[in-house]
Amino acid sequence: MVTTLLKSRQTSILRDLSKSVGGIPLATIMERYHVSRRTVYYDVTKIDEWLSERDNGRVHFEGQVVIADGVRWDKVGKSPSTRGHRYFSVEERQAMVLLYIALSPEQVTINWLMGTFEVSRNTVIADIRALKSEAKALGLEIGSTNSAGYTMGGEEIALRRFVWTELQRLNDTDCVDTLHRFLQSTLTEMTGNDIDYFELCRSLIKQYETDLQTRCFLESGGLEGVMIQVSWLRGLLGHWVVMGREEQVTLMGTVSYRSVQNSVEKLKNAGIILPSEEMLYITSLLLGIKTTSFAMQREED
Repeated sequence: MVTTLLKSRQTSILRDLSKSVGGIPLATIMERYHVSRRTVYYDVTKIDEWLSERDNGRVHFEGQVVIADGVRWDKVGKSPSTRGHRYFSVEERQAMVLLYIALSPEQVTINWLMGTFEVSRNTVIADIRALKSEAKALGLEIGSTNSAGYTMGGEEIALRRFVWTELQRLNDTDCVDTLHRFLQSTLTEMTGNDIDYFELCRSLIKQYETDLQTRCFLESGGLEGVMIQVSWLRGLLGHWVVMGREEQVTLMGTVSYRSVQNSVEKLKNAGIILPSEEMLYITSLLLGIKTTSFAMQREED
């Protein structure tokens, strides 16, 4: 009887074994997945149980090396319990944790993060500690309360740049797919409209290209387009970037701003109502204004 299901880390270890010659040292697994010796022994036991239930070889220790014997790897890949799982590296997981804290309207708690990423409480605490250190350097603060879970405080422009920095870590297609699903479900929940928000974003960019008779060469796999959706979400949550008066006047006098303004009017039909501050922010994104070297608004001014 088949009862064992593999978690994402265990699935990833099994895939590592399929590519190894002569097994994988215990220390290598501990280092790659940032887990303890005890956790590796637990994972190997679960993988062995999973294989035994399917009469497909076994996985065991020979000294300090994990060995796979008699496993038919083509059969492993066809199992539904090893498909659809995504193991996040430490950097990818921390980037997603930051995005969840910054963009989710729901409580983001330790228990929620433990369940989402299938990691221990200590791992979540270590991730939050690392993010707090990065946030502090930008003048931001990550705090937590029983009623709201984890929250972020500080200048909005600094928060957006922190989000942008973390997005750079999600350069894997699977990670970006996870991000798109999160943005889609969150925007649907907040607006009450189940439409394709990624396509809506593409339509805004396409209209911008038509109005300016140009093309937007979006970098990093189109992550600037993702930042437009971040702008929508932060605006819906009541947070927006406030620019200096001189910068506002300059941007509002451009064809770029008028194009964005017209598109934002159409967004109202999708339940997205943005203040003028966010129209200016999106205009700056599409113009390609890069000020990532400035941590806070006063430095940019």
